[in-house]
Amino acid sequence: MKKLILLLLLVPIITIGQISEQEIPFDNYEPRKYSKMEISFGGKYTDDVWSFRKGDQRINFTPDDLEKAAESFENAYNKAVEWNQVADDNNVEKLTKVMPFTFFTTRGMLEDSGYESVGPKKAEFEFERFVMNGKTYSYLKTSIWQNGEYNVRSAFFQFPSIDVRDEKMVSKFLNFLNFMKSNKSIIEEKIGETKADLFN
Repeated sequence: MKKLILLLLLVPIITIGQISEQEIPFDNYEPRKYSKMEISFGGKYTDDVWSFRKGDQRINFTPDDLEKAAESFENAYNKAVEWNQVADDNNVEKLTKVMPFTFFTTRGMLEDSGYESVGPKKAEFEFERFVMNGKTYSYLKTSIWQNGEYNVRSAFFQFPSIDVRDEKMVSKFLNFLNFMKSNKSIIEEKIGETKADLFN
């Protein structure tokens, strides 16, 4: 009888422990064709962080770090919209500028280089404007240079860039921005659903 009671007490603990090892997929971010970025939370090796994967690169954020990144993304987007308007007003066809915003990842992974784990890395924002085939583009770009401990392995992680003149791309970006801002409540909602499923 004592063994049975002990077993019943251990089952909920084991079950709850498994939640942190379950990867919870979320809507992928894809502002245009061939630019999909896969997003998930949790998993066996990333139980407390968001995972962003694009190609062979991966970066991770704690919920707090993702909120901070969202603030930088919003500031950079607003500045890109402003610079686009100034360029329109002054008939500027070509322009490339580094933007005065940044954020830090929590950690990352160089997957195409032997699965080497890397620590926090700094992001850079860039604004690029150009004319091609008579059409004007104004892109907001975000990249993170990931390098290993001895700088032998390195690669860029690039967020999908957005043309601030393209309404569809902007709409998808603003949804992505909202996701980053509200990521903590999304985690609570999804993990709550997972717990409910486990006990049904």
